[in-house]
Amino acid sequence: MNRWVAAIAWFLIGTVVLLVLPLYLEVKLVLWIGVGWYADKLRRKPDDQASRMSPGSS
Repeated sequence: MNRWVAAIAWFLIGTVVLLVLPLYLEVKLVLWIGVGWYADKLRRKPDDQASRMSPGSS
């Protein structure tokens, strides 16, 4: 009886690790790419406005 409980517990832990770990890593990767892209977009926006304004002002 005790061995069955241990076997079921290990099976559940293994299943959770196999299912949750890839999902966690995928979400982390998507967030990392998304935040990086958004930060790059925010960084480029003032540069575009500055390059548009400088020929008009001079």
